[in-house]
Amino acid sequence: MNKWIVLAAVAVGAVILWRLSSRTAPPISFTESGMRLQNGACRLYLPVKKLREEHMSADVLSISRTIATFPNGYRVVDEKITMPENYTFGKGISAVVQDIFGLTDLRSVDESGKMAIFEGKRADGGDFRVLAVFKGKYDLELLYPLNDTFYMTVKHCLIEKKAQKGATILNHTVSDDETPLPLSRWNQKLFDLDILVNKDM
Repeated sequence: MNKWIVLAAVAVGAVILWRLSSRTAPPISFTESGMRLQNGACRLYLPVKKLREEHMSADVLSISRTIATFPNGYRVVDEKITMPENYTFGKGISAVVQDIFGLTDLRSVDESGKMAIFEGKRADGGDFRVLAVFKGKYDLELLYPLNDTFYMTVKHCLIEKKAQKGATILNHTVSDDETPLPLSRWNQKLFDLDILVNKDM
């Protein structure tokens, strides 16, 4: 009897371990040492420091921002958007990105599974790139702005899933001049005058 109990316990433990190991790690996460990018064979640590976190609501959306900086002062934003389960986005993700950043000539430049990098023009004529992660029917994550160097880093790891030579890159920096941080704008008029979200019937 005891033998079967032991075997059953081992089997249950094996199933639990298998389920835990099979869970897909988030492509973007923060640790004590900085930001981690992970997808496929790529696992890359970037030495960014959190500056602040912001939480806000826009209509039915809940928005959480993490603003971080590289050692040279280049700042990036990781933005998570969630909504109630009885709502969905009323338009494609590219159109959502175009609306909240006020972009023109928007196009997808790289895609992989539920991730895409979009590129467009800001009102001042400057280029703007953003990574969009479609985490689920009710969830969206944005990482921006992606200058040329950071864009290649994100593309290499998250889109192409290429392994790095080392698991940790301690001195990875992103070169760019200090510019105002272009934050997304979830204006109420986007909900009032446009179909940004739909309620499932």
